[in-house]
Amino acid sequence: MEGIATGNSYTYYCRPDVSLKQLLDEGVGANATIHREPYRRGGATINSQKPHTAMLQTPTHNLNTLLDNKPDFLILQDQSQIPALGDSSAQYRDCREGVKFFRENIPAETDLILYMTWGRRNSEWKGCFSNMQEDLKQGYEDYRDYGLQATTGGSVYIAPVGLAFQAVHDQYCANGTSTRECEAPGVSAGCAAATTGITDFTRLYSGDGSHPHCAGCYLSALVFYAILTGRSPVGLSGPSDDIGFHGSCEKIPQETILNYQRIAAHVVFNVTSHYDYPYTPTWTPTKSPGGSFWEKLYQL
Repeated sequence: MEGIATGNSYTYYCRPDVSLKQLLDEGVGANATIHREPYRRGGATINSQKPHTAMLQTPTHNLNTLLDNKPDFLILQDQSQIPALGDSSAQYRDCREGVKFFRENIPAETDLILYMTWGRRNSEWKGCFSNMQEDLKQGYEDYRDYGLQATTGGSVYIAPVGLAFQAVHDQYCANGTSTRECEAPGVSAGCAAATTGITDFTRLYSGDGSHPHCAGCYLSALVFYAILTGRSPVGLSGPSDDIGFHGSCEKIPQETILNYQRIAAHVVFNVTSHYDYPYTPTWTPTKSPGGSFWEKLYQL
């Protein structure tokens, strides 16, 4: 299996050439090659005026050399806020056009996978994390649908990493769900526990509340593993210690690693079962007759 990951600092620091490769090699014996080809400047976007699409327009650029091999997939990440701006934003419309441009200028055999990122940890975006995440979700779904209008045809998928962040967040909410009503800036209704102190949710972020810590990168890789293979990542190894935005993976407890694995499986195979994915899922959760809400939800 061969793939390319292009994006800005989120992609660069998460090292999919290490984190995703590790899971694919262990889980399905893929002997995967993942090329990390990000534009390293923070905030880079995918619109036609910015470096991402410019790479495709430069025949000698390394991205085009890699695409000549017709890799299995290309992961494409936009700037972390623009997909949440909505159709009224010129930046949003231009980046949406960039998705279509990518689809029309990469090999037909290569799956285009949009990397849905996550809301800010203590977001002031309409009041809280949940609101920003919902806007990002809607934006990436629109990007996908627009990309599927490419004149060349070809696939466009979404990797719902942001929804996995939301599922971790919502474990701390009453009944396991959050609302778009915010009780205070940076706190979703009923979910203050998610953003207070050290939680499985706050572990996902670096100190700036935006970039992923090692745990966030690991959760991202778990989601990509599930959509690429159709298999549950539960039981795979924890992360290596050389990924993430200035953070160490050594401090992630084993029970937290298992929680992330179960959440990634749940988000791909349950929450987004209506999404199309590169591979048909082969895993179906079984229901537990007892235990807490989350035990029932993720019981294997």
